[in-house]
Amino acid sequence: MTDDVKTVKANERSRIIYFDVLRIMAIFFVVVLHVSAENWYDTDINSFEWRMMNLFDGISRWGVPIFVMISGALFLDRNITMKQLYGKYILRLALSFVVWSFGYAVVWYAMGKDRSIASFVSSFIKGHYHLWFIYMIIGLYIITPMLNRIVSDEKLLRYFLILSFVFAIVIPEIISIITTFNAKYGDWAESVINQAYL
Repeated sequence: MTDDVKTVKANERSRIIYFDVLRIMAIFFVVVLHVSAENWYDTDINSFEWRMMNLFDGISRWGVPIFVMISGALFLDRNITMKQLYGKYILRLALSFVVWSFGYAVVWYAMGKDRSIASFVSSFIKGHYHLWFIYMIIGLYIITPMLNRIVSDEKLLRYFLILSFVFAIVIPEIISIITTFNAKYGDWAESVINQAYL
C-alpha cells in the first residue's frame, strides 16, 4: 500500500459519522431558518403564513449551535500551538471576513442612499448581518487554549459549567422576570450584575 492510500484509509477510520449526519441536518436547518425568516418582519402576525414562518424559524434555531458544538468537539481534541492558532486558523477566518465584508460594503455603498466614507467603513467593520458567525468563531478560537485547560481538568470544568449556568442563564432569567414586573428594578439589577463584567 502506498502512503497516500494509507492516509486515506486512516482518515476514513478516524471520521466520525454522526458528526457528518449532524452537519447535514444543521445545513438543512440553517437554510430553513433563513428561508422562514425572509419575510418574517413584513408579514401580518395574525396570518397563517406568519405562524408557519414562526414555527419553522423556531424549530430550526438549533442548526448554528450544532455547528459550534461540532467545531468545539473537533478543535478541543487537538494540540494546536499559538502560532498555528493565529497563523493558520484565525488568519484564514480574518482574511475571509475582510474579503467578504469588503465586497458587501462595496455593493451596499453603490446601492445605498448614504454614500459617506463613514458609512462604508462602518459597514465594512461590522460586516453583513450573516458574517457575525466569523466574529464568533474567531472569539471561540482565541479562548480555545483556556478552554483546553478547562476541558482537561474535570474539577475546573465543573466549576466553569456552574459559573456559566449561573451567570449566563439563571441571573439573566431572574433579571428578565424582575423587568417584566418593574422595568426600573430590572434595569438596576442588570446594572449591578454588569459591574462584575462576567
